[in-house]
Amino acid sequence: RMRSVPRCSRAEVISRPGWSSGNALSIIISPNTSSLLYFGDFMNYGYAHANTAHLTVGWSGVNPAPPTSPVATAATNITTTSFSANWGAVAAATSYRLDAATDANFTSMVSGYNDLNVGNVATYSVSGLTPGITYYYRVRGVNGGGTSLSSNTISQITVPPAPAAASAANMTTTSLTANWGATTGAASYRLDAATDAGFTAFVSGYNNLNVSDISQSVTGLTPGITYYYRVRAVNAGGTSANSNTVSQITVTSAPTASAATSVLDVSFTANWSAPTGAASYQLDVATDSNFINFVSGYSSKSVSGTSSSVTGLSYGTIYYYRLRAVNAGGVSVSSNTITL
Repeated sequence: RMRSVPRCSRAEVISRPGWSSGNALSIIISPNTSSLLYFGDFMNYGYAHANTAHLTVGWSGVNPAPPTSPVATAATNITTTSFSANWGAVAAATSYRLDAATDANFTSMVSGYNDLNVGNVATYSVSGLTPGITYYYRVRGVNGGGTSLSSNTISQITVPPAPAAASAANMTTTSLTANWGATTGAASYRLDAATDAGFTAFVSGYNNLNVSDISQSVTGLTPGITYYYRVRAVNAGGTSANSNTVSQITVTSAPTASAATSVLDVSFTANWSAPTGAASYQLDVATDSNFINFVSGYSSKSVSGTSSSVTGLSYGTIYYYRLRAVNAGGVSVSSNTITL
């Protein structure tokens, strides 16, 4: 049999006792027709039975249309290994699906971020990333009617790793060259130089100095003083942590030689004043003022203190001496010359 009832938002089909348990009941609901139709081969039913059972079918109308595409916005909270992906909420969306990849075509997906269901939010943290790498993300809105097209794509580079500062080079009395290794994703660097390891007393002009290369001359220094430098990497994602700190003493000033003492026929004591930062000295003694003919054993002889005995000389010969100061930064120029 087939019966037709007027279209409605709720329909009730009543089965009567005596219907064969093997008989089939089919219910068709169509929002595009004017009736609720049901079919069945019903046998031997009686309307007066006391144990009437009911089958109720509800109708709630058509599903909504899929939401429009969200608009992805710039990432925030960028670190070396994460950032927050953001987008504008879509009124019809009940949740969102997020993609993150290392390429703009989304063929190399970030693990765990391929069509990720992030719930009904408008921001989500993307983590487990690599420092200094550019990532891409997009998002789709979802509801009971389906899934939107993908949003626009946002690219974001993570903060670069900290550089590794290397030993200084080209030390002079008033300058040195700070060096460091390049880091992945760095667009530039920031250099600090100071006279203390805590970087509270910066060298003028070298507090967060913007540097485009991986070395930088630090000038305007004082002879024989220890300086400290560190560096940070910078890109569009932000600024890295500080590198390790490198310390370097500048070359000391030349000593000032003074008159010899304890002068004897075959010996004398050479004297000089100590410049700042000197660790030792080189002493030259010669029989000519151009220091071509050195006394044996006294060509750049390493000495300490501020005096040294010179022996093994010849009676009646004129001698000349001079000194240079030495430290970890290098060797100073020669002092003045003393004649005796």
